[in-house]
Amino acid sequence: MKSFHFTRLRIGGELIGCRRMKLIAAIAVFGLFGLAIGGGILMLMHGSPWLFIVGVLAFLGTFAKYGCASQ
Repeated sequence: MKSFHFTRLRIGGELIGCRRMKLIAAIAVFGLFGLAIGGGILMLMHGSPWLFIVGVLAFLGTFAKYGCASQ
């Protein structure tokens, strides 16, 4: 069975396929955070704050780990 390979093109020493996968993964994670926080807001209006709290803490924790990291 043949394995699936992404097309990788080297430009300036960086693999283009890897950059595209990172972008797709970042969009997917951002969408999941949006769903968790949005669903949490809806549940918060009905008196259940747990999903909102978990979504916000996960977003802030991820931002603190990756957004504030030195390059």
